[in-house]
Amino acid sequence: MIGYLLEHYINPIIVLFIVSIAFSAGTDTTNGVLFSYLEKVPSIYYMLIIAFGILWIVGIFIYKRRQTQKKGIGLIPTGHPIHGWKILGNIEYKDVLWTMRIPNRTPWSIGKEPLDLDDIDIKIPPICPKCNTELNQKDNVFGLYNWNCPHPKCSYKKRWNFSSWYSERETVKKIAKTDIRSNSKKRRI
Repeated sequence: MIGYLLEHYINPIIVLFIVSIAFSAGTDTTNGVLFSYLEKVPSIYYMLIIAFGILWIVGIFIYKRRQTQKKGIGLIPTGHPIHGWKILGNIEYKDVLWTMRIPNRTPWSIGKEPLDLDDIDIKIPPICPKCNTELNQKDNVFGLYNWNCPHPKCSYKKRWNFSSWYSERETVKKIAKTDIRSNSKKRRI
């Protein structure tokens, strides 16, 4: 919505404003009238213009950040293995549950091959810790993300997340690898 407003309403108004100022400044500078006008303008207006410019730059920064963190932009999507996934379990991170999984072994594999930690995948979306339902993700106007449970009997909400699921997934994957390395002596996958 912000992008639509920027593109269709705010940008044309700013361009019209800048062009009209440029034409009037061009004609007034030849007469020397422009500088007498600028001296008469109270300094509060200059401060407001500077504050508006700073807010504009911050708004553009937030808008660009939201666009780059949308659903997996810049990240390679995980493919689906031919023989499906083997669920290793859930790991809790940022108060939600993330499902750890690895590709199933092929039927012709002999014996138990050791687990390759690079094959670990974290399923998106995460799971509600209260009712085990997959969560919804919505982005708010500040470029942050809200995660909530769609189940009608559950009211779980996690607000003000700075990163989307796709960014958090990489952190959870690192934590899962560390957990598996530390538990590898205790159990065999």
